[in-house]
Amino acid sequence: MMKSIRIKISYSDLDSLRPHEESIEERIHYVIGSLSSTGILRKPLIADERTGVLIDGTHRYNALKRMGISTAPVIYVGYLSENEIRVARWIRIYIFKNIEQAMINKIADHFRSFSCEPLVKILRDSYLIELVGKQPANAYRAISHMEKDKNIISNLKTILFRTNISPRMLEKVCLVIIPPYLNKEEVIEAGLAGKLFPPKSTRHITVLKKIKLHTRIKHLLNRQ
Repeated sequence: MMKSIRIKISYSDLDSLRPHEESIEERIHYVIGSLSSTGILRKPLIADERTGVLIDGTHRYNALKRMGISTAPVIYVGYLSENEIRVARWIRIYIFKNIEQAMINKIADHFRSFSCEPLVKILRDSYLIELVGKQPANAYRAISHMEKDKNIISNLKTILFRTNISPRMLEKVCLVIIPPYLNKEEVIEAGLAGKLFPPKSTRHITVLKKIKLHTRIKHLLNRQ
């Protein structure tokens, strides 16, 4: 039997919330389109009750703000003390037109400059880099810089996010990066400091994501 979780649900000012990771621009546009066509916000945002750091719903958060909505339903929970909420990770798969060893060496050196130790493996025509080190947050800062460096990802086709990898994924020319796990304290620190992790850094596992309220967008706009 699952133990109870203490939560509070309320309409909150979006400016009072603090994201801990960046968003994917295409995903924001997709969410805006979905909200506009259905007229419904199905799921509330989830945030830490003490700090307002956003735990789930970063793309919905940004989509709502761009639509001119300033308040939205939020589930508040004691993030640090609630054991039911777990922090997992996303494996990042970069699909390239082609990959050269020189580029892999450059990427490995890039991670070392952030005090990360990259463990490089060759898998068929692809490469796998697992990031290890005593400061997991550094690995995500390094990933953020890498994804914005045009010299490194000039021939990048797309980025996929997966919970695990399979041989089928490695049939394409790709670079797989397995980042370390972040802890809850690092998530809160990133949100409070405004030093956001790259998109899809954390994958929060919690039953709270199943809660649906079906809030009308028109109702949210009328609350301005």
